[in-house]
Amino acid sequence: MGRTVVLYASRYGTTERYAREIAQRLGCEAVNVKQWKQQRFSDYDTVIFGGSLYASAIRGVKALTKHETLLDGKRLIVFTVGMAAPESPTLEQVRAQNFSPDMQRRIAFFHLRGAMDYARLSPLHRLMMAGMHAAIGRMKEPTEELRLIQETYGKRMDWTDRAAVEPIVAAAKA
Repeated sequence: MGRTVVLYASRYGTTERYAREIAQRLGCEAVNVKQWKQQRFSDYDTVIFGGSLYASAIRGVKALTKHETLLDGKRLIVFTVGMAAPESPTLEQVRAQNFSPDMQRRIAFFHLRGAMDYARLSPLHRLMMAGMHAAIGRMKEPTEELRLIQETYGKRMDWTDRAAVEPIVAAAKA
């Protein structure tokens, strides 16, 4: 397996919890990208990155994309955390929007369900969710994901599942 590190960027804590679970199962360290120094990439054979998902943007992903050449020859695993179901077709768009074609080919990509607590949202995120809620309400046939947002609006929901990290751990050990 070689040396492995789990990097994460988390706003409300769910991605960090998943990152720490993965690191514990692999016996490696989990590091917030805010404390990461890119020259440390050379110390690792496998880099796992987790970022929360906001309107198809992966939080903190620039820690990888800005240093693409430093990741040559490394095993790359990326996981996102958000409300979408892991089998959602929109996740391919997320992958394409956040990574170059070369990186897309090299990355093992996973998505994990997260949590949402409207009481903890920042004012900006609360405003964005209110706008989305209103827009979904005007739709004739919203997707399953959009219906979920509509149904859970203003509530606290938690879809996290510690066992969901198993495919990520297996990919790192392969």
